[in-house]
Amino acid sequence: VWRRVPAAHAWDPSARAGVADGGREALSIVSYNVWFEKHRMEERFVELFAILSRRRPDLVCVQEATRVFVEDLLAQPFAREYVASGGPDGATVYPYGVFIL
Repeated sequence: VWRRVPAAHAWDPSARAGVADGGREALSIVSYNVWFEKHRMEERFVELFAILSRRRPDLVCVQEATRVFVEDLLAQPFAREYVASGGPDGATVYPYGVFIL
């Protein structure tokens, strides 16, 4: 698990995320397949990031994520509130794969 370390302005695999019980009764999840060739790719990313920023789901699962997508996703301000299943270089999804926030 990778966590955003604000003081370092970086994502760090050694900054372990703790588990907190917020007492909530619901869990919100967004699952999305991000790759559909290069057809309107930038437009789709922008819209998905807007949805994620607005909704702030507890869990974000994306399938067929690419390095470009992971880099763009982790550059979004809202992404800093999450822990990530891989680093900002997208190495865990090459050439594409599953990525979780």
